[in-house]
Amino acid sequence: MNEKRALILFGSPNKKGATNEITVWAEKRLEARGFLHERVHLYEKKINPCVACCACQRAADGFTCVQKDDVLEIAGQVMQADLLLVASPVHGNFIAAPPKCLLDRLTYILNQYIGRKPEDWNALWDSKHLALLISYGMQFKDLMEPIDLAMRMYCKHSRLFYDGYAAVRRKGFMMRQKDPDALPEERAAVEAMIDRAIDACLEGRKADWSALTGEKEVG
Repeated sequence: MNEKRALILFGSPNKKGATNEITVWAEKRLEARGFLHERVHLYEKKINPCVACCACQRAADGFTCVQKDDVLEIAGQVMQADLLLVASPVHGNFIAAPPKCLLDRLTYILNQYIGRKPEDWNALWDSKHLALLISYGMQFKDLMEPIDLAMRMYCKHSRLFYDGYAAVRRKGFMMRQKDPDALPEERAAVEAMIDRAIDACLEGRKADWSALTGEKEVG
């Protein structure tokens, strides 16, 4: 039996905060559904910004990058996963810097498009699934709309299947210090999102290539 795997790209500097709490909820749900999972603490990794040299686009086989940091190692872990979970607090009305920087690098390393005709585009991580786990502080109306839209566009560009997000306000986690059973609705929302992502993976749902290339989807 081919076991399904989830890779959690943990993008918070605080290992005991709200982002960790919702990630633990997600991990327990993954375990209950029989998914293997691994967490990568991005603040402990060296992740340089992309320099747009495009050397990665000339890889003859597999993927590469001229920068000597931890991104290629993470890219290898990404390629072994079926489901990617980006867990991040909201910093400056978007996801934190390390996961954002990593996603910038991966969109070049794992998408070989530049200088090629659309029929020759190669998304190495074609139809892997991606979802967001978000914790946030200040309450702004429609806070998640630009984040959600950006991730939809990112997944469309990379031919990833976007499974959506679960967002929990950090203020509520103060209640956890007094009542460990607090936030049942928030936990239920995280678990529901994980269930949707798992179900989509198990069903083999694929991204729509025609939405990016204009070509008719095959299969």
